Parts: sequence; structure tokens; C-alpha cells
Amino acid sequence: MEARSIHVFAALSGQYLCTVEAGCNATLQEVKAAAAKLLALPLPELRWVTQDFPPPSDEESSLPSSLSLIRLDPERLAALDFTASGGSLSEVDEELRGDRDVALSAVSANGFELRFAAPALRAERQVVMAAIQETGLALRYAAEELRSDCEVVLAAVRENGSALRFAGEGPRSDREVVLAAVAQCGTALPLASEELRADREVVLSAVSECGLALRTASEELRADRAVVMAAITEDGLALNFASGALRGDREVVRLAVRQNDAALAFASPALLEDPEFASVVARLRDDLDSSISSSASGESLVTCDGS
Repeated sequence: MEARSIHVFAALSGQYLCTVEAGCNATLQEVKAAAAKLLALPLPELRWVTQDFPPPSDEESSLPSSLSLIRLDPERLAALDFTASGGSLSEVDEELRGDRDVALSAVSANGFELRFAAPALRAERQVVMAAIQETGLALRYAAEELRSDCEVVLAAVRENGSALRFAGEGPRSDREVVLAAVAQCGTALPLASEELRADREVVLSAVSECGLALRTASEELRADRAVVMAAITEDGLALNFASGALRGDREVVRLAVRQNDAALAFASPALLEDPEFASVVARLRDDLDSSISSSASGESLVTCDGS
């Protein structure tokens, strides 16, 4: 490719600024740097527009016939650098809190910075999505219409199931959203609609992640043996929220006590008075005491050896 002259203009006014003589092997980035030097302007403050479409990349050998430039406000650049490195949007001039790029820079580094963005930006999908991808709990600071948007809420609960607490009524009744939330955080179950707290698949997912989520399941599901078994497998104390019949079920109580011997307090009185079951519990407790003693003994031996 032959050497060529590339003319540089101001993008807004169209005013001619300079001409760069580009060698045959010059890249676009080199032409930009040369123009910045001729104009005595800092290269990072300049944004460029080519007259060709689509524009070539900085490393592409074919060069445009001309370039137009826009000089960015140094304060804006400083704000972009400040927020990108973790600086708080709250420390940026109020006018720049309404700058989309500055806000995106801030929330991408720390999603909670969304609270300091201008109201218009807290209602902008791209800005909010960037924030909740960093932390789902940033949903709290999104505009109301986006907190009622199932797609936005789904992204938030996938990052942190507890974000469901900041969702509108629509997403709390959306099965896909709630399933994603309880799979990530079982304790999000109370935040779901009443209908979904009676959905067997939803509740099974919730109690498998956090057994104590059984507390807010529907009455019918708290009497569902498979659901209760899943809950006490994760946390024996979930027995407290099982139906009366299941708290009197020997196999259910045995599993709960094996997971956490304190769960015995939630067995039905009738079962506790059953001599046959009492002997089973005694054996379980003996096994647990033996395990604790062995662990303590092992710890003592390690200490005595000095290792």
C-alpha cells in the first residue's frame, strides 16, 4: 500500500485540523497518535470517527481517507478512571452521575454503586444488568419497572437468590424466576408467591439447599414425606416444621436425629414415649458421643505430638 495523506477534522464542526502523512505500513493507531502529537492533545482524551464504514481496527493495514475526532472532557475521563478502579460514584460530580459510561464503569466494579446513579440510569436496562451481574442484590436500587421485569430479576436471582426480596409481584409469581432463586438460596422461598410455595418442585429445590425453608412451604408439602426427608437430610432441625404425622414417623425422626441430635426435641410426644424408639435414639446418641470423644482424643494426640 502506498503512503497517503489522511486529513483530520473536528467531528462536530467539521473544521479541518491537520493532515497526517502515513507510511505504507502505518496502522490506524499510529495515525491517531501522530494526529494527537500534531494537535498537542492527549491521546486518551480523544475519540475517533472514520469516514469509512465499517471502520477498520487499530491494527488493520487499510487506512481511512479521513478521521474526525471528539475531545472528551478531562473531568469525565478522570471520573471513568476513578470509578473503574473502585472509586465511589458518590464522590463524582452530580452531573457525571448521569453520564451513562461513568455509571457503567462504577456499577461494573461494584454493583451497589447503582444507588448513586441518576434516576434515569437506574431505569436503564443495560446499566442495571451490569450492576446485578456484579451483585444480584443491586436490584434493590433499580427503578420499579425493572424490578418487575422477569428477565432482569432472573439475572439478579441467579447471582444471588436473596435478590428476590427486591422483586415486584410479577417475578415472585414467575416459576422460572423462583426456581432459580431457591436453587441458589433456599431461604428465598418465603419471598415467592403463595402458589409457588405450594409447588412441589420449587419447594424440593428450596429445602435441598436449605432444609429450614420447609417452614414456609404449604401445609400440604410439609406433610409430603419426600419433601420432609429432603429437608431433614440437609438440616435435621427442619423436623420442627414437618406435619404432626411425620414428626411421629420413626424413619423420619431417626434421619433427623442422625443429622442433628437436637432434632429429637421436635419428635412427637407419642413417639418419644415409645420404649422401642427410645432405645434407638439412645443408640444414636451413644454413637454421636463416641464420635465426639474420638475426635477430641485425636485432637489431644495431635497437640501432644506438637504437630
